[in-house]
Amino acid sequence: MLTGNEIINKDTNNSFIDIQKGNVEIKEGLGFVDHFIVDQHFVKRKRQNRLVSVLLDHLKYPCVGIDESTALIYKNGECRVVGESNVLVYKLQNIKSVKINKNGIYSAKSINLDIYVDGDVFFLRGKK
Repeated sequence: MLTGNEIINKDTNNSFIDIQKGNVEIKEGLGFVDHFIVDQHFVKRKRQNRLVSVLLDHLKYPCVGIDESTALIYKNGECRVVGESNVLVYKLQNIKSVKINKNGIYSAKSINLDIYVDGDVFFLRGKK
């Protein structure tokens, strides 16, 4: 799970202003799923940069952003969205495209983004 702490940038007034290697602190979560990474309060709190950074730090795991007042019901790979807002799913299609410049800033190609709302059902299986 994402803790919300930045490892490199410590300026709390400008959180996650870059998509940067090794800047997002993650720790083991509750263990409900073990083959994708989840971030919460996603759309309302503008957390795209940090989740994309995590996606590129952990190439084999899809990343899921669940917004406020929204839930993801997960069972055996099936995901059902319930609530007032969105669930966003990021998957990296081309691991070999990931590069890092001299400042630790990422570049990548073929990042897939799917956006779901209440009632949508999709399947998500990671590469554990």
